[in-house]
Amino acid sequence: MNTKRPSFFNTRKRPNRLSGAVRKPPPGAARPEKRLPPLVARYKKPLLIGGAILGIVVLIGTLLFSRPPESGADKSATPTAPSAPASGSGPSWRACLSQWPDGTLYPELLPVPAGDYRLSANAQELKPFLAPHGLSKIQIKEPFLIEKNEVTLKAFRRYVASVEQMAPGETRERLKAHIGLHWNKDEAETTPVKGVSWEGATDYAEWLGHQTGCAYALPTREQWGAAALLLDGARENRSKAGILSGESLKRLLWGVREWSATPCAGGYYLVGEDDFVPLPEVRSATCMPAMLSVAGFRVVIKAAASNDPKTGASAPVANRP
Repeated sequence: MNTKRPSFFNTRKRPNRLSGAVRKPPPGAARPEKRLPPLVARYKKPLLIGGAILGIVVLIGTLLFSRPPESGADKSATPTAPSAPASGSGPSWRACLSQWPDGTLYPELLPVPAGDYRLSANAQELKPFLAPHGLSKIQIKEPFLIEKNEVTLKAFRRYVASVEQMAPGETRERLKAHIGLHWNKDEAETTPVKGVSWEGATDYAEWLGHQTGCAYALPTREQWGAAALLLDGARENRSKAGILSGESLKRLLWGVREWSATPCAGGYYLVGEDDFVPLPEVRSATCMPAMLSVAGFRVVIKAAASNDPKTGASAPVANRP
């Protein structure tokens, strides 16, 4: 059996084929120089420099593009409402009173403490607005702030102008469709906006949050009702005058019907009534599809630190009125 190992296992130097002697370089002889291909040898130095530069560029690019994308990079995207800071942390809700370039302080907010709110037996003028919605007893677990007046034509026009300035695209067209055409009336700028869909009102609240850094939203029926009961209790403590004696309460109940954030079968509930509706006809809870441009609205925010805007004292958690 041939046990000769293959040539790649044979580490001995090969003998000269003619004489059998092993070739050895003469003593002191220089080793033959390993030559590079002519083209590589010619451009050896530029290739080394170019390779070093390419490596640096790749390293810098990796460091730059491996960072997470910064928020808000897409200016044409739908503005999202930022989260409200947790209770007891972050800035006071006063930071959410945005100072607009025209010098107006918007919106003007009414703080509503957490607590239990009940419809008193002698509040006969308030009952038609609350009883059909089941709001005779309301429990508010977290304090909030509600806009004292409805969103005005001036404020809504500011929002519409902002949408018009957006880059053309699907988002801009969707927001314009939600805005519709029924809201733009030839009336004073301080008039409550009406003829707005629930979708358009919600878009406005999100835009306002994007502009101010505060989590605005439409009020729920319970929040709206608690604000009415709070104002009615304050009115009764001052005098026994009629319901129209309190301007804030008047603007909450009358003016225009307003969208709420409370869903119903096929849409969302409306609260309050139009000025032209007589009190005896205020007797039912109205549910409307979100796409219909039929109402006005106001906004609310959760109070990060619900201090009284005049005294700075913490809002009480009490059963009232």
